[in-house]
Amino acid sequence: MFRYHGRQRFIKKRGPMPPNEVKAALERFLDDSQGTELIRFLVRYWKDQQTVLTFREIREAILAGDITMQMMKDWQQDYSKMVAEKMEPTWEAAMEAGALNQMAHKGLDIGYKFRKDHWAVRDWLRDRTATLVTNCTDEQRKAIRNIIADGIQNKMSTRELEKFIRPCIGLTKPQAAANLRYYNNIKKELREKHPRMTEASIEKKASEASMKYADRQLRQRAYTIAHTERAMAYEYGRYQHTKDLIAEGLMKPQKKVWSVARNESTCERCLYLDRQTVFLDDPFKESGGKEIFLPPLHPRCRCAVMYQDDELSREEERAVIDYVGPNKSYILNEKLRNGEILTKEEKEMRDNLDAALKHFPKFEGNILRTMPIGDTDALGVFIDRMRKGRVSFAEYLSFSSKKGYNDEEANVKIYVSNSKKGRNMLHYGKYENEILYERNTKFSVVDMQEADGVWYILLEEE
Repeated sequence: MFRYHGRQRFIKKRGPMPPNEVKAALERFLDDSQGTELIRFLVRYWKDQQTVLTFREIREAILAGDITMQMMKDWQQDYSKMVAEKMEPTWEAAMEAGALNQMAHKGLDIGYKFRKDHWAVRDWLRDRTATLVTNCTDEQRKAIRNIIADGIQNKMSTRELEKFIRPCIGLTKPQAAANLRYYNNIKKELREKHPRMTEASIEKKASEASMKYADRQLRQRAYTIAHTERAMAYEYGRYQHTKDLIAEGLMKPQKKVWSVARNESTCERCLYLDRQTVFLDDPFKESGGKEIFLPPLHPRCRCAVMYQDDELSREEERAVIDYVGPNKSYILNEKLRNGEILTKEEKEMRDNLDAALKHFPKFEGNILRTMPIGDTDALGVFIDRMRKGRVSFAEYLSFSSKKGYNDEEANVKIYVSNSKKGRNMLHYGKYENEILYERNTKFSVVDMQEADGVWYILLEEE
């Protein structure tokens, strides 16, 4: 059984929440007033986009069969501004809510706040911003392009298409297609029931009906975006805060368990993932092999992740203890580095250590490895190896998240910027804040310089 040797603080603890309460907390968050306000904001935003789009711009798009590059550029700028001003604060608030609830879920009564300035959080926000801006702009372009193509096929006049397109700004391609079918069905029905009605009157009534339908569709899309984006940030906040708590010694290592909200609308994809258990930094896998790191799995998904204490087997724990001890790691790494034959005991240690490292969270941040290589020939061989531009280490590779080990004696200092693959050993036995890479990790050599007899090498994980 895993006995946590990491640095732990004295903290007040209540009993952890049951799974149903974890999902109920997510439901309450998604249905709160901030979600309603975001829905209203998004609808107003699309209405404003409709207002500023001139009939001349729409006519140019119709004649070209697609929106102009200027329209595309304007939409990208509009969405970028909207995301920066509205969505980023919304995501941050959702992360903080998720982090706060995560501590309640685990029964932690402490004032440890979510680190929204953490570089991993900023990376998540930057990536999500780019994805949302691109998706919204592309989806809007596809919708308009589809309307134009179908409208021409249905022999709609340019004037009729101009009037139809404007209320559809903000809709997805399927929504716009559904609205156009609805519009044409209304016209067909009016012609059949009122043969004396003029074509202008038919178009007017159909247009009024399709505009009301478009309003409902905009609200539906706004709800989908508000729900999905807030759920995504909420779950990420729980995950990132869990990693921080583990790194600070406030929580034991954790594993993730997928949990569905069981009701009549639960889909087969979510049901397949239910109760699937993975290590903290590993993805879940769908039936076809597609990987998903955290819920939501799809728009409007209400699944959540349960975090459970992770445990090493007795053999895995022994391998970790032996590795961080005074001698065995050096002997094992030397043999792995040189391709030497391992003893039965060393093979068992290697295999158990491989398995044990999966339980430790991946470290996110800058790390350093210092090496005193006194032999001139050995130093030359090592530097020549680095000069090849790419390098793979057959052995386990130790770095430090703080000052390097034997820093004063080192003539080689290796840095990794924004590490994401090294395992945080959680102060387990060693005093050097050890980050341990698994065997056969590959790196690219970004830069290397020599100054005053010391080599400085910058690596990047592949």
